[in-house]
Amino acid sequence: MKSIKEYEFWFVTGSQHLYGPETLEQVAKDSQAMVDGLNASGKMPCKIVYKPTVKTPAEIKKVFKEASYDDKCAGVIAWMHTFSPSKMWINGLKDFKKPYCHFHTQFNREIPWNEIDMDFMNLNQSAHGDREHGFIGSRLRMARKVIVGYWEDEEPQTKLANWMRSACGYAISQELKMVRFSDNMRQVAVTEGDKVEAEIKFGWDVEYRPIGDIVDILNEVTEAEIDAKMAEYESRYTMDTDNIDAVRYQAKEEIAIRKMCEQFDYSAFVTHFDTLHGLDQLPGLAAQNMMADGYGFGAEGDWKVAAMDVIMKSMAEGMTGGTAFMEDYTYHLEKGNEHILGAHMLEVCPLVAADKPKIQVHPLGIGGKSDPARLVFDSKNGDAIVASLVDMGGRMRLIVNDIKACNPLKPMPKLPVAGVMWKPLPSLAVSAECWIKAGGAHHSVLSYDVTAEMMKDWAEMMGIEFLHIGENTTVEDFEKEARHKLNCRREICVIVSEYYKKGERNNNVLEWMELTKNSSEQIEKVALGLDIRVGAEALRETASVLRSLKAKGYEFEILFFEASTPVLVKRYKETRRLHPLAKGGRIDSGIEAERELLIELKSSADYIIDTSTLLVRDLKQEIERIFEEDQSCNFYLTFVSFGFKYGIPTDADLVFDVRFLPNPFYIDDLKPLTGNDKPVFDYVMNSDTAKTFLYKLKDMLDFLIPNYITEGKNQLVIAIGCTGGKHRSVTLTNAIYSEFENSNYGCKKEHRDIEKDRLRNLCRFPEK
Repeated sequence: MKSIKEYEFWFVTGSQHLYGPETLEQVAKDSQAMVDGLNASGKMPCKIVYKPTVKTPAEIKKVFKEASYDDKCAGVIAWMHTFSPSKMWINGLKDFKKPYCHFHTQFNREIPWNEIDMDFMNLNQSAHGDREHGFIGSRLRMARKVIVGYWEDEEPQTKLANWMRSACGYAISQELKMVRFSDNMRQVAVTEGDKVEAEIKFGWDVEYRPIGDIVDILNEVTEAEIDAKMAEYESRYTMDTDNIDAVRYQAKEEIAIRKMCEQFDYSAFVTHFDTLHGLDQLPGLAAQNMMADGYGFGAEGDWKVAAMDVIMKSMAEGMTGGTAFMEDYTYHLEKGNEHILGAHMLEVCPLVAADKPKIQVHPLGIGGKSDPARLVFDSKNGDAIVASLVDMGGRMRLIVNDIKACNPLKPMPKLPVAGVMWKPLPSLAVSAECWIKAGGAHHSVLSYDVTAEMMKDWAEMMGIEFLHIGENTTVEDFEKEARHKLNCRREICVIVSEYYKKGERNNNVLEWMELTKNSSEQIEKVALGLDIRVGAEALRETASVLRSLKAKGYEFEILFFEASTPVLVKRYKETRRLHPLAKGGRIDSGIEAERELLIELKSSADYIIDTSTLLVRDLKQEIERIFEEDQSCNFYLTFVSFGFKYGIPTDADLVFDVRFLPNPFYIDDLKPLTGNDKPVFDYVMNSDTAKTFLYKLKDMLDFLIPNYITEGKNQLVIAIGCTGGKHRSVTLTNAIYSEFENSNYGCKKEHRDIEKDRLRNLCRFPEK
C-alpha cells in the first residue's frame, strides 16, 4: 500500500510582469520562505514543493499541465502575492482535475505603520489579488478549498494539513484495488452498489476471487511461517486463551490473505461468514491484525465500507487516534444518557483500542465453523466521527456524524467482542432520525483522527453528495440540506430539444444526459426545451423516449406550458409567425393538431402551467415556486372559481359546489359586485354555513395534500363553482386561498368566469 509520504504538493504563487523585476524577485523569496516555514512546522503530512512564480498564461498552463501528469503531485496550493489577472489562469485551471487549494494569506502579519509606502502596497496585494483569483475559480465552478488566515498561525496550518490528507485520500482512491472473497449478504440492500460507477467516480478496482483461491494458498503455508506470525501476535497483544490451535489457524489464514493481497496489490478485502467453504474459521484475528497494518476491511461483502476504511486510514497516517470498520449494534436508551454500542462479531480494528488488546477464543454462533480467535478490547475516549458511503442510485452520498466515544457505561463480561461506545451528536434521537432519513448504512468507518471537514473536502474532490450530522444539526435543517443536495444532482428538469435529430432522438438525448451527469464541473441544474419546431414525428416519439430514459434510471421532471387557443392565436398574430402544423391554413387548426400530438406528454407532466393570463414576471414566480432550491415543498395548489353555466374546468382535480350558500345575486346593492368586493365577501362569509364549509374544506385538504404528495402528485387544482362564477365561488376561493397562501406549498388563485356575465350583458345591451 502506498504511503501518503510518497506524495507532494506544489506551491504556486501568482503575479504579473507589471511590477518589475525587483518586486518579482521579492515575491519569489517570500514564497520560498513560506514553503520552507510550512515544511518546518511539523504539521504538514507531505512535502510542499516550491514552484517558480507564474506571471503569464503560458507559465500557468505549463505548471498545471505538469502537475496533472506528475504521479507524485497530489494537489496544488495557490497564493496570489500580488494582483494576478485571473483571465491568465483560465487555460491552466479549466482542465486541472486534481485537488486545488486557494490559500488566502499574506506574507506579512501586520501593516508596518511607519514604513508603509506604495512599493509595499504593490508587493503585498493578497487582499485583492486573492479575491480576483477567487472569482475565476467560481466562474469555472472548480471544486476547491479556500483557507483564510496568516500562514504562520496554527489554525490555517492545521486546515492546510487536513486538506492535504483529504487530497492524499483522493489520490489513493484513484489507485485503490480491493478483493471480494464473497458476495454481499443475501437480500441486504445497503451493502450493494454499482461497482462500475464506483470505478468511474472514485477509481476503485473492485475484483472478485473465490474463497477457494485463499484455501489453495492456505494449504501451502508452513509451520515456520505460522511460528513467525505467532511471535508477532505475542509482541502486539496479550495471549488470553489456552486454545493456541485456534490462534495458529488465524495466523495461517492471515498469511494466506496477505500473500494474495501482496501478489495483486490489494489494499482492502471483504469476507462473509456464510461463504467459508474450505476454511475452519471466519477470519477474525487475521482480519484485525491486517487492519492494524492499514488494510481496509468490510464484513458481509461490504466493499464500499472496505474502500472507505483504507482511504480514511491513509488520510490519518501518522496520527494516533485510530480508524476502524464499525457497525451500530445496539442502543442504551436510558433517558438523558442515550448511547450507541458499536461492535462486530470479530472484526474491529485494534488501532482504536484503549489498552493492549487480548487474544481470546469464543464461539461465533453463526456460520457453522470452529470457534474463531479474535481481539477483545474497549475503545478510547474522545471526539470521533462515523462515516457511511451509500449508493443512492445514479449518485453516491457520504454521511458523517460527529460522536463522543467513551468507556462502556458498565462491564459486559459475557460479550467477548471489540467494541466502541459513543454518544452521537447532537443526540441519539436527532442523529438516528437524520441518519436513517439520509439512507445511512449499519456499517460505517469510525475515526478518532479524520474530521467531518476532512471528509467534506474529500467528497467535494470526488464530486459526490456530503451530509453532516453535528452538534448543531436539527432534523428540519438536515432535511432541507438533503433536498438541496438532491436538487443539485438532478440531471434533468425539463425534457426538450435541439438534440432531437431525425432518427437519432433517443440516442442523442441519452448522450446529452450522460455528458451532463459525468461532467467534471458541478452542474447544479439542467433544462432542455422542446416545442413543435422539432417536428410532428419528434413529438409523437417523445413520450416513448422519456419512458426509455426512466427505465434506464434517469431522474427528470416535466414542466408543461399551455395556453388557451384564443391567446395562442393572438400571440402568433402579434409575432407574425405561422404555426408549423397549419400548413398554410388557419392558425387555430395548427394549434389543435399540436394539442393532439401533446396529449400523452401532458398526461405525464409533473407540473402544468397555464400561461394565458400570466405576465413574464408572473411566470417567473410560478417557475421559481416549483424549482427554487430553498423551497421546502414542490407541491402546487391552484384554486379556481367558476360558474356552472359556463362548464366545469377541464383540469380540475377536485370540484366543490357552493350553490347552497346565500346568493348575493338577489340583493340589489350586491348584484353588480363580485366576491372580490368586501360587501359581497362579508355577506357570504357571515353565514354559519359558509364558515362551517370553509372549516371542513380546509380540514379535508390538510388531510388530502400529504397523501397526494406521498403518491407522487405535484399539483392539485381545486375548482369551486356557483351559478355564474361571480359571487359565492369567488368569495370561497378567496377564503380558502388565504388559508394556504403562507403554507409551504406553491399557491395560486384564478377567477375564471368573474367577468363573463358583464361581458355577455354588454354584448346583448351595448352601452350608448
